[in-house]
Amino acid sequence: MATSLKTLESLGKALALVPEVSFLPILGNYCVCSRGRAFAMVRDDQLFLKTSPETLCLFRDTTTRPFPGSVTMCKANDEWLEDPEKLGEVVLYTLASHPPPSQPGPARPAAREGRLVRVLWGTALAAGAVFTALYFLLPCRALGRLGIHKGAKAENFAVTGLGGEKIRLSDCGGKPALLYVWETFSQRAIDNLPMIDSLYAEYKDRQVCFLPVTITPDFNLDVRAFAATKALKYPVYNGAGRLPAQFLPEQSPMLYLIDHEGFVRDSYSPSINDLEEISSDLEALLRDVPAAPGP
Repeated sequence: MATSLKTLESLGKALALVPEVSFLPILGNYCVCSRGRAFAMVRDDQLFLKTSPETLCLFRDTTTRPFPGSVTMCKANDEWLEDPEKLGEVVLYTLASHPPPSQPGPARPAAREGRLVRVLWGTALAAGAVFTALYFLLPCRALGRLGIHKGAKAENFAVTGLGGEKIRLSDCGGKPALLYVWETFSQRAIDNLPMIDSLYAEYKDRQVCFLPVTITPDFNLDVRAFAATKALKYPVYNGAGRLPAQFLPEQSPMLYLIDHEGFVRDSYSPSINDLEEISSDLEALLRDVPAAPGP
């Protein structure tokens, strides 16, 4: 069974926190690289990651598989593919545990030069370890000041509401955004109505841009009838054919939390049981918003 392009697209989204991911075809498989460094393989729609003694305990399936180049890997846990932050954590730790090999060069017999190389290499490894620790331990606001962001940049889009009002993501103007993508004929979306209503009631008067966007094709008929029948209290926007690919779910509904700088920080395939977690994550985004300057 060959790996499908749909699988590669899904993996690209799941690896959103890993910098500069690329997929290179090799002998019927795909080598997955970050900035040119291989850390995984894709075979038959399955993801396999490099392992180390420190990370092996994280894998549910610890059966090792040899790949071209004598690299040994283990199958990624299925839940990691639904959690970009967890998968990114494992991959970044893996990259830190597998430093790039030194390039061969002419022999340097001088002991002093050899010591210098070891010192420089040790410094580079220490810097890499510090960077990895900062990435996972520092709050997102502090990382943002360093030019590091946990998440992919959200592409701008424009949608229209039931009353003809238009809004762009860029109009959120430095506020966190809650983007809920749903369809009227999704039973899960119907089951989520009380949760979305609760979130809107809690955050409509706070510094949050609330964007329930439906991708139902017939906005004028189906969506208007649905909104009237369910007596929806929150705004409804038409996103059919208007949302960028990064927000088009394989199944709806999906909920995305976007920080005040426009980076996607969390995504969920939500249910009513996720209300507390979503509220907690949204509160964290609000805490990251810089305080307004005083008079």
